[in-house]
Amino acid sequence: MLQSSILILAARPEVRSRVMGLLAVAIGAGQLGGMLHVGLLADWLGAAAAVQLMAVEGLMALAATVLLWPEMRRATDLAPGAAQADD
Repeated sequence: MLQSSILILAARPEVRSRVMGLLAVAIGAGQLGGMLHVGLLADWLGAAAAVQLMAVEGLMALAATVLLWPEMRRATDLAPGAAQADD
């Protein structure tokens, strides 16, 4: 629910439906890829190690996002009405 709220607040009104559609696709594709990935890791390394490795991968993806898109750190840009103020 939080990720949907953040996306709705951050997106311009004219592209909100596209953003929500992309979120739905990403969630669906992530489930398939994530389950296959963690399943293979659990088979090779054991369940505990697979979960730990997935957590490390998630933190690395978060760090890469912060480094590549520093504007994502500015929560004030996501305030209601902020997208309309730029127009």
